[in-house]
Amino acid sequence: MKEFRKSFHNWRYRHKPSNLDHPIEDDWSLVGMSQNTKPLAIQEDPQDANKITNPRQSSMWISANGTISGGRIRSSGHEASDTADAQRQKTLHSLRECLLGGGSIAFSGLDVVSQFAPVPYLRLAVTAASQILAISQSILKSRGDCRQLLDRTSTLLIVITPFADRALPNQETLESIERLAKTLTSIANDLRTIKADISFRQIRTAVKSILTNQAVQDRVNECSSKLDWAMRFFQIESLAQADFDRVRYHIELRQDIKEVAGMGAPLSLLRTYCNIDVLDTFSAATNLLESNLNPAPSRYDSSVRNMASSCLDGTRVAILQTLHDWIFSTGSEPLQIFWLYGLAGTGKSTIAQTVSEYCAAAGNLGASFFFSRDQADRTDGQRVFSTIAYQLAYSIPSFRPLLLAAVQADPEAQSSTLQTQLRKLILEPLQEVNDAPCPVVLVLDALDECDDPAHAKNILFLLANAASALPSHLRLRILVTSRPEVHLDKSFIYSISPVVSNVSTLQDIEASVVQGDIRLYLQTHLRGEEAIATDDEVERLVEMSQSLFIVASTAVRFVEASFGKSLKARKTQLRVILSAADSYLYSVAQGLRGPSHPVVTAGPPPYLSLDTMYCTILSKALPMEPDIIREERLRLVLGTIALIFDALSPISLDTLLRLAPETVLDTLERLHSVIMISDKEEHSTPIRLIHPSFPNFLTTQSRCSDARFYIHPVLHHMRLAMLCLDHMNESLSRDMCEIGCLPTLNAEVKNLDERLDSVLPPHLRYACNYWASHLARVRTRVGTEKDASDEGVLQLAQAIDEFVRQKLLCWLEALSLLGCLEVAGSSLKMAEQWLVEIRDAKDNTLVIVQNAQRFVMRFFEPISMSPANIYSSALPLTPKCPLYEEYESELGSSVSVRYGQELGWDPCLHTTQVGSQVFSVVYSPDGDHILSGCGDNTVRIWNSRTGSEVAKLEGHSKQVTSVAYSPSGDRIVSGSDDRTARVWNAQTGAEAATLKGHSDKVASVAYSPNGDRIISGSHDMTVRIWNARTGAEIATLKGHKNYIRSVAYSPNAGHIVSGSDDRTVRVWNAQTGAVVTTLKGHRDTVASVAYSPSGDHIVSGSHDMTVRVWNAQTGAEVAMLKGHKDYIRSVAYSPSADHIVSGSDDRTARIWNAQTGGEVATLKGHSDWIRSISYSPNGSCVVSGSHDKTIRVWDAQTDPVVARLEGHIMPVTSFAYSPSADHFVSGSEDKTVRVWIAQTGAEIATLKGHSEAVASVAYSPSGDCIISGSHDMTVRVWDAHTGVEMATLKGHKDYIRSVAYSPIADHIVSGSDDGTARIWNARTGGEIATLTGHSNYVRSVAYSPNGNHIVSGSDDKTVRVWNALTGAEVAMMKGHKKLIRSVTYSPDGKYILSLDDLREHIWDAITYLPAYSAPDGKLSNGFLGSQLRWEAPWVMYNDLPLGRGLAEGFKSLLESIVDK
Repeated sequence: MKEFRKSFHNWRYRHKPSNLDHPIEDDWSLVGMSQNTKPLAIQEDPQDANKITNPRQSSMWISANGTISGGRIRSSGHEASDTADAQRQKTLHSLRECLLGGGSIAFSGLDVVSQFAPVPYLRLAVTAASQILAISQSILKSRGDCRQLLDRTSTLLIVITPFADRALPNQETLESIERLAKTLTSIANDLRTIKADISFRQIRTAVKSILTNQAVQDRVNECSSKLDWAMRFFQIESLAQADFDRVRYHIELRQDIKEVAGMGAPLSLLRTYCNIDVLDTFSAATNLLESNLNPAPSRYDSSVRNMASSCLDGTRVAILQTLHDWIFSTGSEPLQIFWLYGLAGTGKSTIAQTVSEYCAAAGNLGASFFFSRDQADRTDGQRVFSTIAYQLAYSIPSFRPLLLAAVQADPEAQSSTLQTQLRKLILEPLQEVNDAPCPVVLVLDALDECDDPAHAKNILFLLANAASALPSHLRLRILVTSRPEVHLDKSFIYSISPVVSNVSTLQDIEASVVQGDIRLYLQTHLRGEEAIATDDEVERLVEMSQSLFIVASTAVRFVEASFGKSLKARKTQLRVILSAADSYLYSVAQGLRGPSHPVVTAGPPPYLSLDTMYCTILSKALPMEPDIIREERLRLVLGTIALIFDALSPISLDTLLRLAPETVLDTLERLHSVIMISDKEEHSTPIRLIHPSFPNFLTTQSRCSDARFYIHPVLHHMRLAMLCLDHMNESLSRDMCEIGCLPTLNAEVKNLDERLDSVLPPHLRYACNYWASHLARVRTRVGTEKDASDEGVLQLAQAIDEFVRQKLLCWLEALSLLGCLEVAGSSLKMAEQWLVEIRDAKDNTLVIVQNAQRFVMRFFEPISMSPANIYSSALPLTPKCPLYEEYESELGSSVSVRYGQELGWDPCLHTTQVGSQVFSVVYSPDGDHILSGCGDNTVRIWNSRTGSEVAKLEGHSKQVTSVAYSPSGDRIVSGSDDRTARVWNAQTGAEAATLKGHSDKVASVAYSPNGDRIISGSHDMTVRIWNARTGAEIATLKGHKNYIRSVAYSPNAGHIVSGSDDRTVRVWNAQTGAVVTTLKGHRDTVASVAYSPSGDHIVSGSHDMTVRVWNAQTGAEVAMLKGHKDYIRSVAYSPSADHIVSGSDDRTARIWNAQTGGEVATLKGHSDWIRSISYSPNGSCVVSGSHDKTIRVWDAQTDPVVARLEGHIMPVTSFAYSPSADHFVSGSEDKTVRVWIAQTGAEIATLKGHSEAVASVAYSPSGDCIISGSHDMTVRVWDAHTGVEMATLKGHKDYIRSVAYSPIADHIVSGSDDGTARIWNARTGGEIATLTGHSNYVRSVAYSPNGNHIVSGSDDKTVRVWNALTGAEVAMMKGHKKLIRSVTYSPDGKYILSLDDLREHIWDAITYLPAYSAPDGKLSNGFLGSQLRWEAPWVMYNDLPLGRGLAEGFKSLLESIVDK
């Protein structure tokens, strides 16, 4: 430590202010070198100690004997000592001196510090750090990404080098150094990979280079972040072991820091020493945990719960005693969860508060989480376990370092699944705690107010299973309170786990006991020293309370409200309440509920007394005389407080509702008994509801009997949605925080919080986050108020139109800066659903919203890192769509794509990196999740919209090859190579059963349609049927002769289908197990089978590369679908049965028309085999799982039109693909020929020269030339690469209708309205022959595949064949009754196809006799049925495209073939 202090003084001596030429903090290299002096490299070989290997890459050079030279750094001037200690001290001193001065060191292997360090792993740590420096400097030479990393590494060396001249430290410090060394080694390896990858960037295109640069920057930043984490944890862990002398020296050192700071010391150096201040270690740990766990303010004593009260002494004695006995029970097998439930107002939260306070005083409270609907962060179920972990760190001191280590190991644990959070942040650290209080109590209050019912159930499930898994010495006790909601009823609670000890219902407690407690409560508050109420008045209030504590407490708050402090005023308030009580008691006595309530026959409704109380209190908030304006304002304010999704302060509510300042406070002045309101001086404190029963009363018409106070939820949500949109349309703008157009990471923006506070105040943040949530609750029709609703809906649609067209990207900017871009996806989805339902929304607005969803999904990561990426990379790379066209002007001088811009969205919606091979994927019945079976032996659940992992189910010992959901979605079944099938709870991930019986791998599993049965197919050649509830085996089906690959139930559960390696598909009777039929036809393994939704057909996919469709009743093969080039692994029907999807080892998924067998789309993107494919429940998406370790979600409704090409200004008459299919050419009536890129649809050339319409175009066989025939009576030859015209062929006397090249490209043939066809020399342009014979226009000409013949079709209704060498007519075929539009040869040359306006003919090309004629436009299922198919816009013959003219007529004919 003295050496450190000396280094500071030496640094101060070297850097006097008068010698500073520039601010030190602005220069990362602070060593005083000349411009030509650069860092030297440290040599590992002592023999090379005197060599300077790279005089431009290092600021110092350390030889093997510890000598330091180079630049202006010296060893401090002391005489050299022959002792090892002196040598070590001199070396360490100079090393620190260089580092403190800001110099950089590049190590090439030798670690001068660790050669005499007594500390294990220190050599590895310093060596790794030196390698990080060396690689970082190398990267920095070619780019500017590593300055921060260099600075942090140098700082780290300052921190760790003192251990080299210290005695062997304690075990904890040694472990810290070991962890640090391993982390540094990992970082060094990552940097080596980055360095190797950089060289490949030079060959990328301009746009891709930009994205690659960002990717490299991100990877370097990740290394820097990882290094920062390592430093922070090493500092905390090592300094926690410091002794008194270190503290004393550190205090002295801080004085030196203050002095150095005044002289301009490096900021990173000052930060380092301030961060490692041992006196602030506890604070540093607190800040670290708080920043990474993001705990919610949900503790029992949180400041946001300042009105929370505990039970009055003498009340709730019985239930509190029961809870006390349960908490401190010492039984051998104590039950660990106590669920307390009851109606709103029965006192659950008060009891939970009392238990929390008692246990905290006794030292037994581990954590508490009090949910509340009016505060977003206290309804977020995703934050429960991270909040509990944070609180445990301070209630159990020994838990804190274990939690720190867990966060260090996984800094993203807080954002992972609930199951992972519980395991990593709570269970695993608790396993190592031996000194925890006994028992440890957790309190979760108002679980029913969790934002997501699934989260609430999952939390309880996970806690139940966790409680029984912890060591017995911890004696965990979990108190949970909630209302009896549908998702939290008794049957659910009892089903989750045997560790639930009590399910106590507060309303079941004897009325006399509850009334006694309420009486004591009222007497304490109203019969105290001032005796506000008489005993009789107290009894009237007790009777009115109906065993609801909330009625009594509300009455007391009303009497003691802030505006009635005097005794007289409070008695006046009491009389108001007593009047309400008398009215209530009279209504009960008369058997009535009041003006809006029906007759009561079995006692008063449970909330009648509370409703009466609320009506009375609200009435006192209005003047005696009717005042429509005040009533409307009261409804506006109350409705907003009741329906908003996050609490806002009075000033924010004033702004959101466009009210004058302090209007909200004035409106609520007399409502302190039901609403928690701050003083007028505290405008920043959010307004909160005292009890959730109040908003329920306001928004339920049957309870709110006074129309002055009733809040119509739909209409008020409409009003709030409109206000949110108006504020965003007015206030959002581009670059609101004035960060600039360069992509600066949000994390690196200076004073970002202050900037956001100035441009995004709370009401605008609320609007950005919740406008769509309000919109989603606006039904387009609201019964009797239809007219008002329609008008409001129209105005709302107009506001959305303005927002979508003008402020959409600004809104994404705001969400990015606020760190909540995930809101965009769900908001846009809600907006889309709302727009679909209304008629007044502009169609283009809906399309832009849909485009925006794709935009956010595709560019989520870059936008979330920096809003500038919206304009610098995301928008330029957006396909040409309405969204792009609307915001194209925003690009300005930003990067733009000049050529090759996509014309449509990629069908892949998003890709999820799984980390292991994916064998099976399937959607949940509600479509919200995707289930996968993986090669790492796990079953995983994913969010289907975002791709984030929801849960990981572990239990199988080998890879999971098949997964399926139960029809209800609450259970999951998985099959594995470990020969078992397992059943899981879909909500909690808990394993429910293991199905054992198979003697080999389980390849496929499925549920029956009613969920009662599970079937499994195995490599043991059997299908087994299991009871889904008990796991018992019901039947074994035998018959296959080889491995079974796939099984499925029929929709009516009457049959089971299976596919096997024996090349057969078998249909079984599901009741008897007998084989019904065996479907034969496949020539290889049948890998997948499925029923159509109606059960009429079965589809199978095979290793023979075909998909076959079978009649499920007869077993006859209906169709065979060809197209895949490798094994087919998976097939599935769409829910509508219109399509079939297949996945293959050729890395593609294909969608087929289930009626015609035509291929609709090919989905490309996977880089390895596709093992599984499935439709979403609504048929809009397809999910695929692959060996490339990814899951991809595809748009299943992909338009078969890949691109719409715009450029020609008049109709297109002809087009043709190049031989390589990379390009195609088009001719138009606009007199031009245009060349396009086939993949993107981008135009690359316009060929001009013709003076009339271009009627026909064609490529030469080599693709080097293009020919065009025109109405200007010329044929022109063009260079296909340059677009230069090479020749003009003249001779025809009328329009040219058709042109074609010979197969060897030596000749060109053309057909004309002059009734002739002409043959030209393709090289010289000379005319070779004129083919005469037709008596009318020649519409079409073509060469035979061997080039020996030419066929022509004419308006004279004849087809003629000519000798291509001599020009002699070979044959004339008659039969057409209409003008012939097109002729062509089949690819094998055996047939000639001709098409007129009504009829199609196929001719034998040898005999020239009709091979087939289609009367009435119909083709029979015979001749070319298996070779000919329609694939718009072509007719395909043996997978080759024929003429487009034929295609138009053949489409209907081919469809008729499939029909027959």
